[in-house]
Amino acid sequence: MLALIPLLALAGLWLLLGNLRPSWGWRRCLLRAALLWGGYAVLAVEGLSLVQGITQAGLALAWAVPLVASAAWLARQATRTGHLAWPRFSLPGSWTDRGLWLAVLAIVGVTALIAWLAPPQTWDSLNYHLSRVAHWAQDRSLRPFATGIEVQNSRSPGAELLVLQLYVLAGGDRLANLVEWFAMVGSLVAAGVIAGQLGGERLARLLAVVLTITVPMGIAQASSTMTDYVVAFWVMAAIAECLVLLEQGTAPGAVFYAGLAAGLALVTKPTAAAYLLPFALWVGYVLLQRQGFRRFVGQGLAALALVAVLNAGPLIRNTEIYGTPLDPAQVAVHSNQVRDPRGLLSNLLRNLALNAGTPSTHVNKAIYLAVLQVHDWIGLDPNDPRTTSAGEFKVRVPNMHEDLVSNPVHAWLYLIVVGALLLRRRVVGRPLVWYGLAAAGTFVLLSWIFKWQIFGGRYQLPFFVLFAPLAAVAIELLLPARWARVLGMVVVVAALPWLVGIRSRPLIPPRTDPVVGSVLVEPRQTLTFANAPYLLDTLTTVGGLVRQADCSTVGIALSGNAPEYLLWVVMGAPRPDLRMGWIVDGTPSARYADPDFAPCAVVCDESCPADWTTIRGLPLAYERAGYRLYLSGPPGG
Repeated sequence: MLALIPLLALAGLWLLLGNLRPSWGWRRCLLRAALLWGGYAVLAVEGLSLVQGITQAGLALAWAVPLVASAAWLARQATRTGHLAWPRFSLPGSWTDRGLWLAVLAIVGVTALIAWLAPPQTWDSLNYHLSRVAHWAQDRSLRPFATGIEVQNSRSPGAELLVLQLYVLAGGDRLANLVEWFAMVGSLVAAGVIAGQLGGERLARLLAVVLTITVPMGIAQASSTMTDYVVAFWVMAAIAECLVLLEQGTAPGAVFYAGLAAGLALVTKPTAAAYLLPFALWVGYVLLQRQGFRRFVGQGLAALALVAVLNAGPLIRNTEIYGTPLDPAQVAVHSNQVRDPRGLLSNLLRNLALNAGTPSTHVNKAIYLAVLQVHDWIGLDPNDPRTTSAGEFKVRVPNMHEDLVSNPVHAWLYLIVVGALLLRRRVVGRPLVWYGLAAAGTFVLLSWIFKWQIFGGRYQLPFFVLFAPLAAVAIELLLPARWARVLGMVVVVAALPWLVGIRSRPLIPPRTDPVVGSVLVEPRQTLTFANAPYLLDTLTTVGGLVRQADCSTVGIALSGNAPEYLLWVVMGAPRPDLRMGWIVDGTPSARYADPDFAPCAVVCDESCPADWTTIRGLPLAYERAGYRLYLSGPPGG
């Protein structure tokens, strides 16, 4: 299977680093191998795009280079020395710790199963994550394309570039969810490494892994094509390298890997900036004092150069389309416009409240009224459009909708940890306190830069992941080992409802009001439409009529929030004979439309005028649920 080649390349890089640099340890070698792999993945696909080489053959050859190179070095090393070093794993001595590790492995296994069985189905994935992947695969290039959903061109593409490669190599979206799943697994490794760097012993490293794997939003994203776990992993890798710089001072390798991690995080999502900057300021301040201005500037410029190289492609394309590196329309939608103490306090309180909901509606109402009271004191509407991008502020009970998943147990636990650190700061030591300040700074900066939204819990996932090592080390220091292990079991049990019950892809469907059946038995196409079940019959019929008419050139005319990827699914993409393109006018990307594109079918939704009986000479052939199909000739004729 061609999709295995990139994974084998990652394994080869890991073994190569483990044998070249045994002093790093296997966990750090894995993190750095992943960074090299990620940097190569971005640059390789950008390079192939220039020659329209994003094909199975092109990607297979590109990934064969690091695979063959690492295999050749390892073979030479084995011949020369007579042996190779291999990772070793040992079981913990305590049966309780073994139980916690078993729980971790169970969650990893269950999320992998769901990621494999469930297709991409998150609304944003249907709207632009997977839609842009399908366009790139069709065009064999990352070049801008005409679209009525501008975020398909403008949003940072890092995670989707990885999905694209699996999509092309596997010939479909079966492996698309595994990008987020692998990011989760990588974050577990990083959490253990960082806990050790903060002074944690074996129990703290285990608790860091347990706290990371049980974050409900993380569990939800690990089986999806959302992008925040990819951000979390690159951020965690960057933090691990920052801590190396704090430990060693002069570490050119750490500067290189930190720059690589920061570049990969930023090319994945702009929210990464809020998570990177506080740690960069902390490390920068310390290094400036230790090394002097000249060396500090040299290392900083080297890291920034890596960031620039990895982000050059998307920024250049955005500048070509919109005249600026960032789409002004998206900046207006998401950028906080009240950057004063009032706006910061409003966003902080509402972001905290996203995870404060309890099963008690009375408690939730009390929290809601308290937040409203604060807004009344500062004279700011909690739903002010200058600080709010989507939704109305409420405090909700924990639920299983993947876009609205909260992390209540972790939120309250982390709040207690913060209080304990402040009260016992002399006991826990300065490194832990400084890490805590930097971690808290990420949450403050996120609230300062970006507007609040009802779906903002997704953007907070990196915070809950990067705080886990801190909480784990604090728990090890401040609690007896027995109670620390009990706490680990509690968070595992608390995470089970999200592990088995995400509404759009449940392992065990709820007894009342299920959206779909279990992923173990539900057909894949039904699961694809889990967040848009009202379109299943309509779009399936549309796809059938187009294929029955032997039409392979399909025009698209949809609204900006439409689930475009569902059309690719019903048309049987990816198909070598299929060509889908937007019929759009008046958008920044409209000028990239192919003038020779002559569709034999056009699919339109409510965005098209109701009195249109033809489009481009094609008569109306089918209409249902707000969708219309214009098709050349009678269906089947």
